[in-house]
Amino acid sequence: MVLIFSILSTCLNPIAAQAVDGTGLSLSFKTLSGWSTPPSAVTSGACATTTDYLNYDWGNGSPLGAAGCGTDNFIGYGTGYILAPYTGTVSFCAQTDDQSYLKINNQVVINDPTAHGPSTGQNCNGTGSLEMVAGNYYPVEAWVHENGGGAVWRLLWFWPGNTTKEIGPKIILYPSSFNPDTTAFNGLSLAGAVTSASYRTAILITADISVASKVTFKLNGKVIPGCRRRLATGSGSSFTVTCNWRPSMRGSVTLVATANPVADGIPSATATPIKVFVNNRTGPRGG
Repeated sequence: MVLIFSILSTCLNPIAAQAVDGTGLSLSFKTLSGWSTPPSAVTSGACATTTDYLNYDWGNGSPLGAAGCGTDNFIGYGTGYILAPYTGTVSFCAQTDDQSYLKINNQVVINDPTAHGPSTGQNCNGTGSLEMVAGNYYPVEAWVHENGGGAVWRLLWFWPGNTTKEIGPKIILYPSSFNPDTTAFNGLSLAGAVTSASYRTAILITADISVASKVTFKLNGKVIPGCRRRLATGSGSSFTVTCNWRPSMRGSVTLVATANPVADGIPSATATPIKVFVNNRTGPRGG
């Protein structure tokens, strides 16, 4: 069962939580003398593989101690899922020697194209952030490239209320073979797929869902008036529901929605929040 909102960008589904500890991402390594972005997935020619989290310092050695990889000029590739620890902005910190690249939910979070030694402590070679929903799984792809000398690959994370950067533990990382529950939202969209709205001017929020559900739309954590438990209508695996929102504040706001399927035995789901900027009204009031 999949619940899908119309999306703002081409992103994959965040996936509803299951009660199982992760064993780490699927990791593959191969020899590679050059680096370019976006990098390619390692689908053949691997000199070493494992399932683990990203907390490596190989020194002047080869990845995982595999002689076939060599000690310089290799790439590491990780793929699988990450379990979100927090609803809101989750930030990521790469400490690598040398280049690194990170995609979560098919969005580029870190792109560090330069060769360098690794940062340590609370410092980062590359940083980025993503809006997430606690308890949802998100697809991940991660790369590191080693040119010469030492080789390090560490991925840390932090969020409001947990500002100390920490290594993302293995139990929240899942390999590419993981088959999670696919009850999920894919995103939210405003009319015209825009990312901004006008103060006091009505705009439509649309949800496209694959099961009959009652959907509640929220702004900054509060239910939008008239948009509580709205029934999605349709048939088969295609249902639609809308919310007519008239922004009453200016600046950056956060929209999110929850769906409660009307059939028994189907879990509820929460959309990935989106940021919307509310501008001053430029024309007559709409709606």
